[in-house]
Amino acid sequence: MVGILIALTRPLLGLWGIRQLSRVSVPVTDAPAQVLAAECAAVLHLTRRPALRQAATSVPMTWGSARPVVLLPLGAENWSEDRLRAVLLHEVSHIRRADWLGHRFADLVCALYWFHPLVWLTARRLRAESEAACDDLVLASGIPAPDYARHLLEIARALPVSAVPETAIAMAQTSQIESRLKMILSKTQNRRQITRRIFMTALGLSAVSVLSLAVLRPVVQAQALPTTKQSVGNTNPVTVQLIGLTDAGLTRGKGKGWDAGGVRLSPALYQKATALPIGMDPYPGARVVNVALHISPDTAQDLTLSYQFSHCDAYGEDAGGLEKQAESNGLASAEYARVGGNRLLTVRFPTSVTKTDIRVSISSGVWQKDTCTVTPLAQTLDGSSYQMVTFPEAGKEFRVVAIDTNGVRRLPSSSMDHGNGMPTSRALHQIVAQFNNLPPAQIREILLETRPIVWKEFKDVALQSVKSR
Repeated sequence: MVGILIALTRPLLGLWGIRQLSRVSVPVTDAPAQVLAAECAAVLHLTRRPALRQAATSVPMTWGSARPVVLLPLGAENWSEDRLRAVLLHEVSHIRRADWLGHRFADLVCALYWFHPLVWLTARRLRAESEAACDDLVLASGIPAPDYARHLLEIARALPVSAVPETAIAMAQTSQIESRLKMILSKTQNRRQITRRIFMTALGLSAVSVLSLAVLRPVVQAQALPTTKQSVGNTNPVTVQLIGLTDAGLTRGKGKGWDAGGVRLSPALYQKATALPIGMDPYPGARVVNVALHISPDTAQDLTLSYQFSHCDAYGEDAGGLEKQAESNGLASAEYARVGGNRLLTVRFPTSVTKTDIRVSISSGVWQKDTCTVTPLAQTLDGSSYQMVTFPEAGKEFRVVAIDTNGVRRLPSSSMDHGNGMPTSRALHQIVAQFNNLPPAQIREILLETRPIVWKEFKDVALQSVKSR
């Protein structure tokens, strides 16, 4: 937002400058100038004649859309008729092309995308091309190229560096004068306008192309992202495969499941998934599906898995579009069944949701010691509790371990994080760990250990089969 406000500063100051010029400008009452302005508007087929005004500026300029204004510098009444005609033709060309509105739109886009350099380069090119297009219209109206180039050069010579407001369209800018003169005097420059027939043909072809692309519906097959790394010292990496999905509550062996793209599976999903138990549908009227995953190898020591589903509504309420279930050390929650290396998760979705993203986080392998601050909290007859304050590295699982006087590593009977961070984020964590049957006298050291978490993702997984759709 700060960048947008800063980028809008120059256009807003330019509008303020135009208002100041309007206040000090006076109408041009010279009859020949008014007649010449009407002739230029008729030559360029402009239905609304611009208002001619005069002020203490060194260069002709124009602004406005509904009520356009052409501002002439003081002393313009001494110009020759040829120069005044060339100037008015150029400024009326800007009005005919609606360049003032186009430039203001470019200012808005530059403010919104202030961080993108190509947007600023495009806006600069837009202004240069609009000047070239107006020059072409002037030359097409019958003004000789050498005479027009001479008028343009003499006007630019009298132009101070900062004499033009940002949002006004000036006839001559010193930064563009060289390139414009080359194009004006070029004999090979194509100055023909696009005819209505060519424009309508190009518009029709563009519409056909856009409509053709719009009716295409690409089938995106869900693919697991490759595992990049595992924990230090882990020689037995864990992989996850998506076997398929089926409606919840179907009879074992008869549920014709589907793959990630919604294509029917053969044989039935539960035969393919080693006859996993079937979950009952506890949410009538909602979309409840069973998701079968295969974990390999399932015998990995000290394995922690968690499952996340986008757009999930597993508990009958809006949980921010994401529900998470976890298992650790072989202990499974009531949300899924486990047979060997296979998992069957029963998940509820709103009926309007047809696809989901499945994310499985895996952590296994060797734990590493991390830094923390340990404070004893309480002591009971058979145990004690401790508070750990830490900022673990993002993307790591952590746990509290006690080393007793015999050198044996002991895990807490309960552990709770009272901080303001999630296990995968680098934020403040205040972990309270309770050790039963382990009095403080038998504890030699309290440690915080971490290990990396690896994710596997399956994108755009269909929640119903192609046949049922």
